[in-house]
Amino acid sequence: MLQRVNAGHKSLADYRSIIRRELYEEIIGLSERLEGRRVLHVSATSFGGGVAEILYTLVPLMRDVGIETEWDIMYGAEAFFNVTKSFHNALQGAEYELSVEDRAIYEEYNRQSAEAIQKAGEGVGHHLRPRPAAGPDQALHRRPLARDEVDLALPHRPLDPEPAGARLPLPYIADYDAQIYTMQEYTPPDVDLPGPHPHPAGHRPA
Repeated sequence: MLQRVNAGHKSLADYRSIIRRELYEEIIGLSERLEGRRVLHVSATSFGGGVAEILYTLVPLMRDVGIETEWDIMYGAEAFFNVTKSFHNALQGAEYELSVEDRAIYEEYNRQSAEAIQKAGEGVGHHLRPRPAAGPDQALHRRPLARDEVDLALPHRPLDPEPAGARLPLPYIADYDAQIYTMQEYTPPDVDLPGPHPHPAGHRPA
């Protein structure tokens, strides 16, 4: 159900002339703390969007600093991607009413893809559209992480038809061990972040 993406090769050393020395050294130091870990990024597509653009650079750079990293795209069809596009827009403020049919489509394709992730790496990074079927699998030492690249500060939350009156989650964000955002200002209003963080990306640590 999942398809492996060939992200090519990149070297962090190629960036030394355009980034601050302390940033380069910080990346190296952090990567040493993750030595021996495995990470699988899961996204909906490998082209045509910001997530794919980021991962074509991030995945090979993570490998270059010694983190065993792969990238898979999930199984889907046009109906699923239509629903998740509506989710994507709603999370950035567009009005959208979730139907019973839309929810069923989203749940079913995620269920199928989740079955294929059972042998995933220790860290499973889901990029907005995918979600894990359950929490962390202790037997596999897997810890699912949600990563969102878009501004979620003012999301539109349509009524969820099941159960009646509930609000559509962001989406199912509580299923994850941690949440990663591009900027602290992009975090949803009800996400509990730690105190001031010295880095530009707001996050809740795993």
